[in-house]
Amino acid sequence: MDAYMVILRLIHIFAGIFWVGTTIFFVGYLAPNVRALGPDGGKFMQGLLLNTRFDRAMPAASILTTIAGILLYARVTNNFSDTDYMSSAGGIVLSIGSLAGLLAFGHGGAVIGRIVGQQKTLAQQLASQDGPPSPEQGAELATLNAKMGQHTLITLVLMIIAVVGMSAARYF
Repeated sequence: MDAYMVILRLIHIFAGIFWVGTTIFFVGYLAPNVRALGPDGGKFMQGLLLNTRFDRAMPAASILTTIAGILLYARVTNNFSDTDYMSSAGGIVLSIGSLAGLLAFGHGGAVIGRIVGQQKTLAQQLASQDGPPSPEQGAELATLNAKMGQHTLITLVLMIIAVVGMSAARYF
């Protein structure tokens, strides 16, 4: 038994389940309901950002998934030098999945992370003031929410490609 590989696979799989599963839940269920609730949905999201560790849990899961994945890929490809494996059908499928996972990680960190930071700053402003958001704050919130929806969907598509590539590679 190769304990190193077992531990890395467990970290990669369970952190990936959380990362991808939460993103699917967010895109498919949470975001549409938040939009349908209107101002009450905004209050819910404000609470999610300010009263939970959600803004830390997602990056932590993506980092664990990515680091474990890179280490697994390095082991499987003999530190990226096994060109016979990497040029095989399974190696190509795994490489495509790995690349999609890296792109999802990069897009999530660079784009979504920035948007979440802006949303959190706005949520803190709204929580500290009396009354509803100003028209400017409402417009900023709508813009941020639209960007979040678009970019979360992009990241989700990359994640799905990664999951399919990584789970199917061994069967090629």
